[in-house]
Amino acid sequence: MRHPRAWRPFTWVTLVLNIGFLIWLTWWLATRGDCAGLAGEALHICQEEENLHAPLGAFYIIVLWVLADIVLAGVSSLARRRRPIQPPPSA
Repeated sequence: MRHPRAWRPFTWVTLVLNIGFLIWLTWWLATRGDCAGLAGEALHICQEEENLHAPLGAFYIIVLWVLADIVLAGVSSLARRRRPIQPPPSA
């Protein structure tokens, strides 16, 4: 593995993007379920909403994450420096 300072710029962008999405997903899942202090029908509604919204939101975050990685992979491969084609050695 090359030294991290020798990585291409898109490697750093991809790394920062993935860390950002991981933090966002962790935050989303950790902040769900604040139904404390509710009772009766309000508690039931809160729990139903949390049971639906937490996994659905996590799914959307993961879909955005994958799409962002696909776009970055495409841009990275197009922006990569290509070596010039060497002519075959003459015999």
